[in-house]
Amino acid sequence: MRIIVLLAIATVSAAPSAALAHHSIAPIYDTAATATITGRLTKVEFVAPHVRFEVRVSDENGGSELWKLESRSPNGMERAGLTAGALPIGSTVEFTGSPGRDGSRTMWPSFLKVDGAKTYDFRRRPSPATPDGAR
Repeated sequence: MRIIVLLAIATVSAAPSAALAHHSIAPIYDTAATATITGRLTKVEFVAPHVRFEVRVSDENGGSELWKLESRSPNGMERAGLTAGALPIGSTVEFTGSPGRDGSRTMWPSFLKVDGAKTYDFRRRPSPATPDGAR
């Protein structure tokens, strides 16, 4: 009986941290705005909790800026058709998505175009039970 009580306490105390793991991007990224960047892919981290990209973008002064992008989970990216190892470093990439609210060179991408051809859509798909995506 004592073990059951301890397990129940452990389960209940773990629930809030699990709930916090699913968070909105709105405090960090401006979901009402859209930005597009084009540059060379310099880094991909296809690991949980979010896939991360780094892109070197040329600026108007002949220099470059490093953009850091954070996206869905590796499983979510695979559902969108993008698998680990599918993006070679040095590829020309175009990302479109929600820019960082703080003006930094950050983005939550919705779309990715690779070498001007292959396009990936990272937006969540409506489930079959809710065709309009409503929850």
